[in-house]
Amino acid sequence: MSPFPVTAEEIHVNKGGRQNTIWAMEKPEFKEEVRGEEEEGFWGYTGECIFILDVDEEGKITRVLEFRDSLATERLRGLMGRARGRPSLLDLRTGSSASITLFATPGWL
Repeated sequence: MSPFPVTAEEIHVNKGGRQNTIWAMEKPEFKEEVRGEEEEGFWGYTGECIFILDVDEEGKITRVLEFRDSLATERLRGLMGRARGRPSLLDLRTGSSASITLFATPGWL
């Protein structure tokens, strides 16, 4: 994978609650050498995520909660596995999956 840009679409600041909420879109770019003969659209992925950041009195981040679209994340995991040359549980053409893994990322920063 080349760059994996994550772009903030909206940022909401709750000064009283010392929280920031960020709605973001992510669009990884896969290297040409791993894409092979697949159609251009096959590797297309745009993910959506929300981050909630708790901050202390000095504005330092104390906790991050990350929420993701679990179905889209499974598709991304399938694409990443395919790019690494590993078999995947996800059938990327139909979007069906043998299993769904839900996960959270505590301590993201």
